[in-house]
Amino acid sequence: MPNIDAVTWFANEVFPSIRQVLPGAQFLIVGSKPTAEVRKLGGLPGVLVTGRVPSVAAYLAHAQVAVAPLRIARGIQNKVLEAMAMAMPTVVSSGALTESAPGPASISSAPRLPQEWVAACVKLVRDRDEAARLGQAARKLVLDEYTWEASSRGWTRSCARPGTGSRMPGRPVAR
Repeated sequence: MPNIDAVTWFANEVFPSIRQVLPGAQFLIVGSKPTAEVRKLGGLPGVLVTGRVPSVAAYLAHAQVAVAPLRIARGIQNKVLEAMAMAMPTVVSSGALTESAPGPASISSAPRLPQEWVAACVKLVRDRDEAARLGQAARKLVLDEYTWEASSRGWTRSCARPGTGSRMPGRPVAR
């Protein structure tokens, strides 16, 4: 439901204004098993609904901006991390951010209103230097904070706190 709401809202409320400024813009909705409601969005000018694809990365590689206009979901989304890992400038809703999620150095903005979404997306298409800077910052953040290695560093630190010994959290100490 959050994804359906996101793409429906973006396609109807934001994307037409982007197309007024950037007439050749396309909004690709990439994901498996689109509902009938989402497939119907493919009839809008510039909107393409792909359904399941062999590689989302192949689509991201040809994009200029990734968007995650989730209005219902909370917290960092794997789709956002995937775009960021590919050094893609990414515009996400404030609902898709948390205190542990990417900050302003790696995300274009957290727009709320349709015109804020339009401004953020158009700016990144037109300002390729800023888009590249944000994309590189996003990739660095993913490599520094969201890889298995980075995640295990935090786990290792929490297991090795002074006074805890080497026991696993939640397991009784044998006596």
